[in-house]
Amino acid sequence: MIFYISFVVGAISAAFVFPLLCSVVKALLGIGPSGKIQVAPPIQEVIDAGGGEYRSEEHFAPKLTGKLFLWFSNFMWTPFGKEWVLSKLMRDNHLFDARERYLPEAATFYPTPPFIPFPEQGVREDGKSEKDEIDTLIGCVPSRSKDSSAETDEFVFPSILDYLHAYRCGRVTPVIVAERIIESIRASDSLSPPLRAFVQWNETEIRKQAEESTRRYRDKDNIRPLEGIPVGVKEEYLASNYRLLNGLSFLPVCAQNLDRKRQDSEPVARLKNAGAVLIGITNMHEIGIGSSGSNVNKLHQTARNPYDMSRYPGGSSSGSGAAVASGLIPLALGTDGGGSIRIPSSLCGIVGLKPTFGRISCARMCPVGMTVVNAGPMCNSIQDAALAYLLLSGRDPEDVNTVQQGPVSLDQYLDHSPDLTGLKVGVYDTWFNHSDQEVRSGCRTALTWLQEAGAEIVEIKIPEISQSQNAHLVALLSELLAAYRYDFPEHFKAFNRESILGLSLGTTLSAADYVVAGRQRTRAIKVYDHLFKRVDIIATPTTARTAPVIPQGADLYGESNLQNTLKIARYTIQSNLTGVPAICLPVSYDANNMPISLQLMSSWWKEDLLLHVASVVENRARKMKPKLYYDILNM
Repeated sequence: MIFYISFVVGAISAAFVFPLLCSVVKALLGIGPSGKIQVAPPIQEVIDAGGGEYRSEEHFAPKLTGKLFLWFSNFMWTPFGKEWVLSKLMRDNHLFDARERYLPEAATFYPTPPFIPFPEQGVREDGKSEKDEIDTLIGCVPSRSKDSSAETDEFVFPSILDYLHAYRCGRVTPVIVAERIIESIRASDSLSPPLRAFVQWNETEIRKQAEESTRRYRDKDNIRPLEGIPVGVKEEYLASNYRLLNGLSFLPVCAQNLDRKRQDSEPVARLKNAGAVLIGITNMHEIGIGSSGSNVNKLHQTARNPYDMSRYPGGSSSGSGAAVASGLIPLALGTDGGGSIRIPSSLCGIVGLKPTFGRISCARMCPVGMTVVNAGPMCNSIQDAALAYLLLSGRDPEDVNTVQQGPVSLDQYLDHSPDLTGLKVGVYDTWFNHSDQEVRSGCRTALTWLQEAGAEIVEIKIPEISQSQNAHLVALLSELLAAYRYDFPEHFKAFNRESILGLSLGTTLSAADYVVAGRQRTRAIKVYDHLFKRVDIIATPTTARTAPVIPQGADLYGESNLQNTLKIARYTIQSNLTGVPAICLPVSYDANNMPISLQLMSSWWKEDLLLHVASVVENRARKMKPKLYYDILNM
């Protein structure tokens, strides 16, 4: 009886005393709210006043690797870690500022663009069909393969057209290419360290698809637009014969129903219907929660950067970036919730396109980060990005976010005019310059190329960049936590420590925080709507630094480096929060021969303009060959 009474008294005391103690400690440490509420003016007043100043201070958090990181991440999941240490970190990094700032706008939970009246889907003034436009795109640009008349001394990644040209002239067949890729994947994973671009592949299935494509070329039987083109898809896409693991070493609850059906997600189905040969599933940062590409669980291991195998490839679509940059495949699918297509494309020196939110269907994919995530292509040229965009985009009744879009067109890109006279490119100098010197210099050079083509560089200001970045983080962490919290009871120890630390940050957030983030999204959308009435394009570096070296010990437990994470994602987050399209492409290299990339953003649904402007930049840029490179067409 005495024990029972003591237990009850102890439990009641803990229920009341611990929160009180937390409040006292928070007050002493300056962790809790200040109690001062600032009423923000409507965003239109901020815009009319010229916008606020960019806050360029660096964020602070301890840099941890090895067993110390293992201990720290476990401690962060305890009540003491969450209430005191995590709250302190969130406060010091301004992530709780929104709690003391009232926003008058209604919340927007999806990045819905301003209403744009479109003609009915499929109705085009020129009467062209999608197939006509694909044929035009494939036929209008000559192959740049090494045996073509366009051969030069500079390094050129083989394009989709190079593969199609090689198949049609009989130099190789899809079967030969498939065998070379299988051999090269094995070779890349036998290295020390291994490349780990692909984490799932089925040799029998690869050969089956390649044999069918080879037969079609031989018999001239209904050759499809991507016939025989080898592709890879990130582990967030559902593909028949493969597991939907999302970078984990176990099947998460959010994927179980989809995995059981073993159907292709809509983008994968479109690639297959176009004749592509699915080589396999590419690696990714576990649950897509980081920007480096680190994944130390037993089934994946961290993918490496083909330009320097001691460096990260970028995340979260790390394997897709490594697979394309190393030459294993010319096209891969990534997903982008905060830069996860553009960051690995930037760090690996390839092209990445994040289209307008809802332009490419995410049907039959896990509902993870559903208000910020986009599907899109990663490839070696703007031309390949245009072709993939055309094939992947369009309305899909299974994805409600896609039904508001108009017809998919490449009219401006197909114009191929190098003259950009009349084009206005917006640059927010203070934000643009918040990057490493070599990155800043390389991207500034790319701006001069645009000027020489006739474009006008217009100085702009973008209000509330840091507030929008915080709103994005709140939305993403909340949605990831909602997706993966069901796996903790059985699989807590199987998560990477970085994932645990990121998800623990999500536990410090509330439903009210999520609503406030939606209000900030409303403000951000209005800002970009205003900006794109002044300029056609907004240009930034893609990442504020080049690919980081993987520190010692990070291959076992991962690492925590908030400064690197936010520095890498500094310029990519805005387009995820607002839904505007963005493209990145390599423009230079640093002193260590690591790629530097320029990012271009446009107004909603104007991907053809992005592709056109990016192609002008691409024609001036020179590419360097990665240290690890497989020349599949010329083996």
